[in-house]
Amino acid sequence: MNDSEHRFARRFVIGVTILTLAAGWGGAALIRSAFPGHYLSVFPYIPLGFLLWELLFITVLDRNRGRKRFIWLYMGMKVAKLLLAIVAIGVYTLGVGVQNTDFVLTLMGYYLMYLIYETVLFGKYGKKPE
Repeated sequence: MNDSEHRFARRFVIGVTILTLAAGWGGAALIRSAFPGHYLSVFPYIPLGFLLWELLFITVLDRNRGRKRFIWLYMGMKVAKLLLAIVAIGVYTLGVGVQNTDFVLTLMGYYLMYLIYETVLFGKYGKKPE
């Protein structure tokens, strides 16, 4: 891994950690103060799960950087994250057995937030200086 790739990975990990802390604490504060009836007991685990996924994501990408099918791996990780979110919704629905609109909206909100973060960061990294 060259210096530029190492800086990118470090920037990614620091950024995703800050995003997780800010979105986790901010989201919890917002939901508890504005919508206390919609706060979920599993709420703290949602940002934590996304943080762990992002750390796995950057580790797998770093180990396979420069390989022929790097873009396929990147897109495969995006699909796997979506499938994991769908499985989490299914497991929560089976475990709780009640309407889970709050959980689905919270999970999808975090999913989109992390997706936008990844897209912006990888978009900036992927641009070649002219």
